[in-house]
Amino acid sequence: MTEEIRQAIQLLEENGYKVTAPPKEVKDEYTFERAWNLYEKKVGCKAKLEKKWNSMSQKDRKAAIEYIPLYVLSQPNKQYRKNFQTFLNQRGWEDELIGATPPPAVINEQPSEISQLIAKTKAEQEQNTDEAKNHALRQRIFGMIEVLSKNPKSFCRSQLEIYRDNGTLERLGIEWNSQPTTKMIAISKYNKQHPLRVFEAFAGYGSQSLAFKYLQENHPEFDFKVVGYSEIEPSAIQAYRLLHGWDIPNFGDVTRIDWNEVPDFDFISWSSPCQDFSNAGLRKGGEEGSGTRSSLIFQEKRMLTVKKPKYVMLENVKGLLSEKMRKYFFQYLRDLDSFGYTSFYKVLNSKDYGIPQNRERIFVISILRTEDEPNPEYHFPSPIKLETTVEDILEDNVSPEYFLSQQHLEKYLSKADINEAIQKLYPEDSDTENG
Repeated sequence: MTEEIRQAIQLLEENGYKVTAPPKEVKDEYTFERAWNLYEKKVGCKAKLEKKWNSMSQKDRKAAIEYIPLYVLSQPNKQYRKNFQTFLNQRGWEDELIGATPPPAVINEQPSEISQLIAKTKAEQEQNTDEAKNHALRQRIFGMIEVLSKNPKSFCRSQLEIYRDNGTLERLGIEWNSQPTTKMIAISKYNKQHPLRVFEAFAGYGSQSLAFKYLQENHPEFDFKVVGYSEIEPSAIQAYRLLHGWDIPNFGDVTRIDWNEVPDFDFISWSSPCQDFSNAGLRKGGEEGSGTRSSLIFQEKRMLTVKKPKYVMLENVKGLLSEKMRKYFFQYLRDLDSFGYTSFYKVLNSKDYGIPQNRERIFVISILRTEDEPNPEYHFPSPIKLETTVEDILEDNVSPEYFLSQQHLEKYLSKADINEAIQKLYPEDSDTENG
């Protein structure tokens, strides 16, 4: 308060006036503009998104504001970040962060601390110049080459081949003799004389067998043999037999398998039912012995008591990592550890591996610890550029019977969404005024 204002207030009070301070303006810290700027991926109709934001409760807006910076840290590449509309519609702030860099301390209710965290992180990143990054990468690559020279079967080979294929080695001016070339050192020992023995539990139509066939096509030195599978759905069994032959034995219901009667195997895929873990399902959970479909995940103990395969692979929905379901997931990991397995897990999206489909699933690779390999290592493959999109495979002339009716469209889309979609598809025919 300036001296002039103080004198004015004193003069007014001496003349019988009561002077009170004006109410302080309450600043809304959870505004759409702040969320929009923090999210950084500015895609979609801003006015529509702001309306959606303002319709949310203050509690949800606060939670979203505090979540967004951490989400941005966990997904620094905007390409893999959800569109803001999807984030709001799916209440993305309630999702568990996978691979996020945690803050150094527990974040209190001061949003400013989050901003400081973001600013600090960005400042540290900016300090690393391109020259410094390249130097560090060169040193790492030279170290990997040295390791590989002493141990030709080291996992370093696959990483070096990635650097070679994406042009990193050429950019850094590093020459590396990649012979003999193979991207799957871990499976190279499974050849025609010693094929990888595979068992598919909850087999469906045999997607794992198809993956191994694809691997075989690209790596002729590799060979595998499916010794059996388990499936109870008649249509799935029929599809499996048509795709892979009738000579592979089906052991049926996984709860009734006598594993002593199953031939030994090196690899088992354990893609147990996901309905009770999925956000789209009834969320019954997977409590062991509860009788839910998803509780079949724990049937692995019956198998491991008898069999000791080198590799166990679990594939399931991302919802298994949610707050309500993660206890079942970590119980599964503890079970595998008690049987002598080291597990590695990661959420992968099919669109990052050549499939034109946005399908996130958690994968767990469990490797048996042995005297020769007491501390097994595994590294999930790096994403590859998607060369084919759904648009590339769609037919131009499609029968009307395959189109959704107007009634079904309105069930899933608002009128505004429909109009926006029509405008994008047929801009020359759209009437934005009449809708």
